[in-house]
Amino acid sequence: MDPSTNLIFFLAGIIIGLLVALVGGVVEYRASLRAKGTVESNRLPGCLLYAVAGLALGGIVSVAASFFLTGGIKPALVLGAGLLSGFYAGFIILFVLWLVLKR
Repeated sequence: MDPSTNLIFFLAGIIIGLLVALVGGVVEYRASLRAKGTVESNRLPGCLLYAVAGLALGGIVSVAASFFLTGGIKPALVLGAGLLSGFYAGFIILFVLWLVLKR
């Protein structure tokens, strides 16, 4: 497997990870908007639960698809590393955005 293929798998993983984190954040934000003025408005954010569940599902699907399409474990691991990196980058972006909006 050449380095350009590794880069493609890594970038695909980053994109998937970012999307998972951002979708989890949007879902949590919409849930918090619906809960304003109710007893649930003081609850802890659940975006971590959504994001971790989405990351697990996205990771399983991505690694399985990578293994199925390439027939090897190395591309799947590269894709998984990209997925993890993208997820953490998205999570950090959402956290900083939350800090900025809460001020």
